[in-house]
Amino acid sequence: MRALLLTLLLGFAGVNVAQGQALLIILFGDKLSTEKFQLGINADLVWSSLTGTGEASTRFSWAFGAYGEIKLSERWRLQPELTIKTPAGASRLPYDTPGSPFSDPTGDPTLDSIAINGTVTRSANYLTLPLMVKYVAGRFTFGAGGSVGILTGASDELISDVDRGGLSLKASSTDSLNTFDAGLIGSLSFMLKPKLQMRSLRIDAKFYYGLTNTVKSNTGDAIRNWQLFVGLDIPVGGSKSAEGADEPEENE
Repeated sequence: MRALLLTLLLGFAGVNVAQGQALLIILFGDKLSTEKFQLGINADLVWSSLTGTGEASTRFSWAFGAYGEIKLSERWRLQPELTIKTPAGASRLPYDTPGSPFSDPTGDPTLDSIAINGTVTRSANYLTLPLMVKYVAGRFTFGAGGSVGILTGASDELISDVDRGGLSLKASSTDSLNTFDAGLIGSLSFMLKPKLQMRSLRIDAKFYYGLTNTVKSNTGDAIRNWQLFVGLDIPVGGSKSAEGADEPEENE
């Protein structure tokens, strides 16, 4: 668990975190990974949206973080993660979506008409700590668990046609959103080199569904995060005893 502790300390440092995290893992992955503990980096494309907001569209972004895989038995694993950049939010939200800085009338008829006829894109970012129990079945790994997130920043962008001339206004919505988010997460992974087990590069898909209301003092329907992650789990370092499995497998 030393790798996770070091990564957490770096994560809360707050300066060039993602680059520093990757450098830490690359430098120390060989020394910290063992036969029963594997350190790695995950990089994902992310589709996110919000429940309770009507016909919102998904927002597309990317996530970056680190994971540690702990071998409990031949079939079972425990995987804690630290994702520095976990995007959330949605596009094409109504202008009066709870938490939006554009939802209250300004008293200026021109500005208010722009807001009423526009849509909002909410962009939020979290530092998240997922924890999953995983089951290995051949090339596939199935995981389930929970995740806690800490909001690091959010903004709303109002986009309006204004007679097709186009206009956008952007404002911070961080103070309107709750600092903490929590929910359930599930995953499905495909190992490209199953003989390597924890040292194998994996194609990974994860789905997160939030259980908490993201907006402060929201009296309407709960607005919850959901996200779909698709990307790679990239192991760094590991036991030298597995190197013989690097040779091509004839029957695969």
